Amino acid sequence: MKEIFKQIRTVLETKFAETIKEIGNNPLLTLSELHVQVNAPQKMLSFYDENQLFVKRYNLDKLFDKELLSCLFQHAPRLLREAAVNCRTKKLFELSNFLQSLSLVVENETNRILLNFVLLHNDKGQTEEKLMKDLDRELNTFMKTLLAGLE
Repeated sequence: MKEIFKQIRTVLETKFAETIKEIGNNPLLTLSELHVQVNAPQKMLSFYDENQLFVKRYNLDKLFDKELLSCLFQHAPRLLREAAVNCRTKKLFELSNFLQSLSLVVENETNRILLNFVLLHNDKGQTEEKLMKDLDRELNTFMKTLLAGLE
């Protein structure tokens, strides 16, 4: 199964790269969300922005054999997230078209969200660290006040 996932991810990364390149060629397009729709009945993979102004479609029958296609449909959110993260690691999203708080939204053919994943966010580590530090201090103060009230 590991080899099958690798084959699917490789193809998905290629399609992400093609789509990212097209988005980069459009200076008027800025994305804070990259939507990816997996349409099993039509066997289509579509990329679009939150306003559906940009749409890039791929026929999955031409990309995968029957076994790989079945696996993709069963594990689409995971495989698409992994392919997107691999593209992020390759720094493909470092274009002015992508805002620094970019989300990957994976949907099915009825537009039901299967995955909403923060793909880019520069301040994430600092924000989480500060939040935890402040939260710890606030919890300590709360506990002292609570315990003082019990005495």
